Amino acid sequence: MFRPALVQSDYDYSCNSFLAVGNHQLICTDLIIFSPGERLARFVNNVSMDVLNATSEKARVNGGSIPVEKEIAGTFSMEGSPMFSSILDTGISRFAVGSDEPAALGGKGVMPSPLTYVLYGVLACYASTLAIQCASQGIVLEDLKVKGTLTYDIGPVVVESVMPIIKKLKIEVTANRDIREAIALSRRRCPALFAIEHPIETELVQK
Repeated sequence: MFRPALVQSDYDYSCNSFLAVGNHQLICTDLIIFSPGERLARFVNNVSMDVLNATSEKARVNGGSIPVEKEIAGTFSMEGSPMFSSILDTGISRFAVGSDEPAALGGKGVMPSPLTYVLYGVLACYASTLAIQCASQGIVLEDLKVKGTLTYDIGPVVVESVMPIIKKLKIEVTANRDIREAIALSRRRCPALFAIEHPIETELVQK
């Protein structure tokens, strides 16, 4: 195990790869820092099974429910790019995210469009849900990729039209195991995909 000097002794370190820089000298190029006890935690598909099991038990005790609320606030800029920006807070880190409307809608087209983020969010959420369902079933994955294709119409954005704006979403999954049952289960359990496939209560107000 690689343990660098001048570090807190209650943290554990591991190095996945080294770079030779001279006679018998190595530099760690892929350092992983483990908090106390983290190395002993059990991870399957990059999912902490201890945390997942605890959350599952909490849901069972509460009749299958763990209410959560997420709030994001942002600002639309009257000039330049990004046209819309927000500061997102994960509880561990904070970072800025920006978006532009595409050029066809008069936007800057520099940053990803809001709909691009929607598609990314659905794919990220579905892939994570799928990894969780597989981990819960003891299916260890070595490779998991998802590809999403969103078919939509920007005509109704600029003129009155009876045409639907969003027409179709297709998600393709590639994995090293046969996980078709988990794919079907994840469709029902993925929060972002649920929002896409089911009407949800929406309230618009001006303050």
